[in-house]
Amino acid sequence: MKKITIKHEGKSIGLSYTRKSAKVMEQNGFMFEQVFDKPNTYVPMLFQGSFLAEASYMSPKTIDEIWENLPNKEELIGKLMEMYADTLNDLLSTTGDEKNSTWEASW
Repeated sequence: MKKITIKHEGKSIGLSYTRKSAKVMEQNGFMFEQVFDKPNTYVPMLFQGSFLAEASYMSPKTIDEIWENLPNKEELIGKLMEMYADTLNDLLSTTGDEKNSTWEASW
């Protein structure tokens, strides 16, 4: 799992996504494909969602404060999008034991 570490007020905070945190984000209205079409809505959701896996205790106010003070936001958003996309890749991967489960189409 990829991870970004940020420093805020002398503390290290890990940002990452898991399939579970991505699911929570989607249940709350996040749509990955809309990040470029509606950035004022979805970029903040992408950033806030990156706290769910490891720092869910952070308040929205603190997360907003962190965002306002971060440099290189465009590069950060690119990295967050890459990490989020990895949750989909993980969902669709076949790295498990395929010997125990199979499927076939009947048409």
